[in-house]
Amino acid sequence: MGVPSEKHDHPVRRDDLDIDVKNGTIQDGKADAALDFLRTGDNLDATEVDEKTLVRKIDWMIMPLMWAAYNLQYLDKVLINYASVMGLLSDTNMRTNEFSDLTLAFYVTYLVFELPTGFLMQRLPTAKYLGLNVTLWGLMTTLNCTAKNFGGLMTLRVLLGCFESAIAPA
Repeated sequence: MGVPSEKHDHPVRRDDLDIDVKNGTIQDGKADAALDFLRTGDNLDATEVDEKTLVRKIDWMIMPLMWAAYNLQYLDKVLINYASVMGLLSDTNMRTNEFSDLTLAFYVTYLVFELPTGFLMQRLPTAKYLGLNVTLWGLMTTLNCTAKNFGGLMTLRVLLGCFESAIAPA
């Protein structure tokens, strides 16, 4: 009994908590915007809302959008392979190693922009930021048919990775 457990070698003190709690309430300025809204706004009592119905309604709105976005992402990633079979390499005078570089550029850019895009979504209005990125993503995908050489395709693939990186975190 006198031996401390493996998980907690030291006792947890109230001073170590992330949120200062005094007199049973959270101090002003220490809570998030949702809690501030709940304190000041006219809101429903939790017993007035049927949680099961609400979750089902949210799921039926969000899940099809998520499915469509991930499906379009998948198509976007594999369509360049179909284009290479249909003559992209000969039409743009590319070598096979340049085609490999196109694929690599997309994924590296996607990886690099994941962190800044997650940061920006927390700081900017998420709906507007995501809407702008989806619009630019669609524009870059559409502009792929206008590229006539490796440089043009590389530019579009880099921009595509940049804008598409906002989809998964959102």
